[in-house]
Amino acid sequence: MTLVCPKCGSGDVRSYRAIYESGTHVGSVAGYQHTVSSTLAATVQPPQDSPKVGRVGCSAVLTLFAPFVIASFVPGWWNGNVRGIALVVLFALGVYVTIRVFRGARDAGYPARAQAWNRSYYCMRCSHRFLL
Repeated sequence: MTLVCPKCGSGDVRSYRAIYESGTHVGSVAGYQHTVSSTLAATVQPPQDSPKVGRVGCSAVLTLFAPFVIASFVPGWWNGNVRGIALVVLFALGVYVTIRVFRGARDAGYPARAQAWNRSYYCMRCSHRFLL
């Protein structure tokens, strides 16, 4: 299948993936790994799936430390073993909630961006970018 640029009619069209893979090289110097990209490859990088760490991280800290804060303000009937058991149960609940939140915190728009990137093409003659 020969692709043709819809703007200029040129057949010199490449996919974003092909441009990125041919123009990006990973190397290491003195034990440090680095990535070198051509200017064109840098403009067609694949989308990144980034977790929403700001809100999630804050809620994780609050969820994990809330049992200790709550237990410190509870009146004296929380003495001895009852307090220890309650702290363990609340802490376990905090860990569970935090894990559930982190798993569901992925960027919801990533699949659509990744699919669009896989269908994106670049004309090497007129620099037109288009989707198929």
